[in-house]
Amino acid sequence: MDPVFSEEVLAELPGSLSAFELSPDETMMVVVRARQSEVFVVSLEGEATVTKVQTEQLGHLRWMPSWRSEDELCFVTVDETGERQVSLWNANDGSVRSLSESWPGEVREGLTEVPEVEK
Repeated sequence: MDPVFSEEVLAELPGSLSAFELSPDETMMVVVRARQSEVFVVSLEGEATVTKVQTEQLGHLRWMPSWRSEDELCFVTVDETGERQVSLWNANDGSVRSLSESWPGEVREGLTEVPEVEK
């Protein structure tokens, strides 16, 4: 069986990936190395390429990133102070912008809380 990715593409990805998700149009795939909060996008069109999404300055990744559209990836991070942020990465220009910057603190806090289950 032929490998899905070339050795060059595999060399750009860390060895221990936690999860992946295809974009809605199946032309890209997000892969995550959760312990280090590293996010990579692999283009599946033509010669596969790897792009590292710059999330480090935003804090630790809280959930698996999810495709908002064919070229936008949404993710939630928490920084050292506990501040939560919802951001979008744009595949066209590589920019990251905050969606939640103006949201009230209690709304952002609720993003990563796990509701208690009544017994």
